[in-house]
Amino acid sequence: MSQSSPLVGAVIVGTAQVLLAVGAASRPGRRNLYIANNASAVIYVGPSGVLTTSGFPLQPNDWFVWDSGEDLYAIAAGAGNDVRVIETL
Repeated sequence: MSQSSPLVGAVIVGTAQVLLAVGAASRPGRRNLYIANNASAVIYVGPSGVLTTSGFPLQPNDWFVWDSGEDLYAIAAGAGNDVRVIETL
């Protein structure tokens, strides 16, 4: 895989915040993070410390692009929510 190839993966979001990244850490030099809520529940995204009461709601089947190298986290009201991510340079 070349350095410029996108990284694609799934993140399981539950009641504790989780980093939205492919793997344990964000890709160095990442420019864009594509996020798709593949679950049947709302997830909430935001900076570290995000809560369901403070995060940006992402409805089921919705997606958006985070065009920042800053880390983004997600949380939900229940466990087992499938979120798909793509990290690009």
